[in-house]
Amino acid sequence: MKNTSNKITTDKEGHFAEEELEKAIKTGTTNPALQLTPIKTAVDFIFGPQNELELTPQRYLELLEAAYTSLDLEKHGLPHFICDVKNLIKFFAEITTNIKQKQNKDPENVFIVGCGPGRLAPFEVAIATKLGFKEIVFNDLLDQHIEKTRTRLMEAFNTSNPENIEGIDIKYQTGDIVEVAEVMEETFDAIFAWWFVTPEIADFSSTEALRKKRETLYKNIVKILKQKGFFIEDIPDSSTGFFYWLRAKTFAVLQEKELLEGENQNMIVTNYSNYVHQKAGGFPYHIRYAPTFPKHTSEMIRAGLIQSGITETTMLPSGIADYQQFQEIFDNPKHLLEMIMGDSLQNVLKVLQRGEAETLNFPDLTDPLAKRKNTSMWQKRCLGK
Repeated sequence: MKNTSNKITTDKEGHFAEEELEKAIKTGTTNPALQLTPIKTAVDFIFGPQNELELTPQRYLELLEAAYTSLDLEKHGLPHFICDVKNLIKFFAEITTNIKQKQNKDPENVFIVGCGPGRLAPFEVAIATKLGFKEIVFNDLLDQHIEKTRTRLMEAFNTSNPENIEGIDIKYQTGDIVEVAEVMEETFDAIFAWWFVTPEIADFSSTEALRKKRETLYKNIVKILKQKGFFIEDIPDSSTGFFYWLRAKTFAVLQEKELLEGENQNMIVTNYSNYVHQKAGGFPYHIRYAPTFPKHTSEMIRAGLIQSGITETTMLPSGIADYQQFQEIFDNPKHLLEMIMGDSLQNVLKVLQRGEAETLNFPDLTDPLAKRKNTSMWQKRCLGK
């Protein structure tokens, strides 16, 4: 249950009242990511005319790509591993059941947006194999990530052929999903966009450019979905907790500078200078589009998608409680792959749930600074509806 006592009240568009912004500014000041000065520094760098790099959206994207190249995504994602695999099983199974029972056909193909270095790729292949899918396409902005995904799959399944694994055809596609989908002719039963991929796809050069980019993003995703196909994405829950306060503080800074008017209540800006070593190529400033869920729902409906399910996950601030036990159960990916391939997915879920309870620390749900994300399943509307 969400804690509403620490929650700022906004309308469906996410607008804030003045007294609510004052409350936001005073909240979470001991957390570096929620301090106004670092947020202002990030905004000044991204938008400021004093920026010697002439930070166009394209240049920002290049710097962000360099940051992801230097970031240890394996270490960053480790505490979330159990929950991620649980959600994979849950949504893959729901999609498969819907396709077989309501559409009277077998599942065929799935597209993974922003696969990163392939942290979850072996499990996506294993689960898809178990459920009868015939093809997976892995997509990412970075060639390095695509190559790491390819290598990881070959090692995990002990094969020299990364294009066909366990009977599933595997394709690899580098590029921005908006541009890739624009020219793609193939359509898919399901498209997955994990870990805040879609909030990053936002042109911040103007309010009009931002809205156009978001409209084109979801229009092109719908374009490559089959009729009644499913799109699964997760986004920051900016209606409560950490991302709520971050959105409010970002709005206060953007509003003061008269930036992105009409959409600045939907942005979150982060400054990771305390965590990113810039000599290693890291870029510490990040801007995302993170509207309230009602606002996002309107965005999806306009694109031709209707909500079919949602899972709220509390992100782990303190991580792994029993690292030794966690390693014994989950540190060997081949062990979990064998479990998925050799046992029922229902039994695998039980093992994951038990491991989650025994090895992980979860924050108090009443913590006003808890980080949450929403993983939603959207279905393409039938023509004429």
